[in-house]
Amino acid sequence: MRICVDARCLNRSHIRGIGRLLTEIIERSPATFSWILLADRKDLPFHSPSHDHVETIFLAERGYRFHSWTQVTLPAAASWYRSDLLVCPANEAPVLSRVLVVSIVHDVIEWKPEFTGSAKASFYRERILPRAFSRSAKLVTVSQTSASEIKQLWPVCRPEVIYNGVSNSFFQSQGAAEDSSRHQVTDTAVGDPGGSMCRRTESVSAATSAFGSENRATMTSREERRPFILYIGGSIPRKRFDWALQVWQPFADRVELLTLGVDPTRVQRQMEAIEPCNRARVKFLDFIPDEDLPDLLASAKCVLYPTLYEGFGLPVVEANAVGTRIVQSPCGSLAELIGPLSVSLPTDDDEAWSRAIGLSLETPPSERNRNDAQAWARQFDWDATADAYQCVFQSIAAR
Repeated sequence: MRICVDARCLNRSHIRGIGRLLTEIIERSPATFSWILLADRKDLPFHSPSHDHVETIFLAERGYRFHSWTQVTLPAAASWYRSDLLVCPANEAPVLSRVLVVSIVHDVIEWKPEFTGSAKASFYRERILPRAFSRSAKLVTVSQTSASEIKQLWPVCRPEVIYNGVSNSFFQSQGAAEDSSRHQVTDTAVGDPGGSMCRRTESVSAATSAFGSENRATMTSREERRPFILYIGGSIPRKRFDWALQVWQPFADRVELLTLGVDPTRVQRQMEAIEPCNRARVKFLDFIPDEDLPDLLASAKCVLYPTLYEGFGLPVVEANAVGTRIVQSPCGSLAELIGPLSVSLPTDDDEAWSRAIGLSLETPPSERNRNDAQAWARQFDWDATADAYQCVFQSIAAR
């Protein structure tokens, strides 16, 4: 079977969630599958999955302005290379294609004005993409929540739900890795008395050998080991970095706040709003490779995940897999992802969030809790995910 793929999610400096999903699908596919990965940026790295039959092709046409790459170049290339299927894994698909299309829609956030800031979606998203999804041979999504929202927006669509998976490395993590030189943390002092911003970068052992096996919920900065809480999200408002700062502050003298996915240049206002003495205890960690993330999660006292919307909240599964308590919101798909180590709390109850942090500092999860959490997380298995996609591809190609 020849499968053409919109592989721009692999044509990035670092691959993210969609790129990870595509990689897992391809690497677990049988040798009878032949993959043609279509990309458009030779100036950026391409993270090619490991498979016996993978060909990467960079198409000259970019065409972002009028979405011509997706709507014209992509289906034309799939036809030119005599593909049996065209897989579009990133919330976008062509309306017209001679090759059967499998579309993957992870969430509908682009159609939610409360998050996009616009009361009306663009013509492309309002008219073109819904038509493309409805014409796809198969529409796949990643959670029951996303499936319900898709059907509410576009009743003609009948999405199939295939959950994402979690790597086996999360179940094997011992909370310590070996190389302490790869990750950088930025200590940012905002609004200091002199009115200047001071930034110093230092090596830390987030997911490194500086974590001791007896006290893995610590990080080393210079000669010290400091316990930390991990915030996972980003700088955009719906991820709620400001909320993480607010509920962490009562414990700032006991534990640092380590942030993952936050650009410190975009959160200066939030940093200025907290107590000056606490600002140096907020750390901004740069990109973490997938292989180091399990040890980082396992080393945290707890994880804060206060997002207001997710199509699939993979950090919830990953935190449970490594045995770390995660304090999360009940929004979007997170309402269906509540593991034994999940503490799901109202989005506006700061006292409840602070109590959950205090519990995590005083009472680590028991061995039984960890075992239950790992057992729950194992239902999200990449092998099962890949098998489900293979069944979809084979059933569509057999038409």
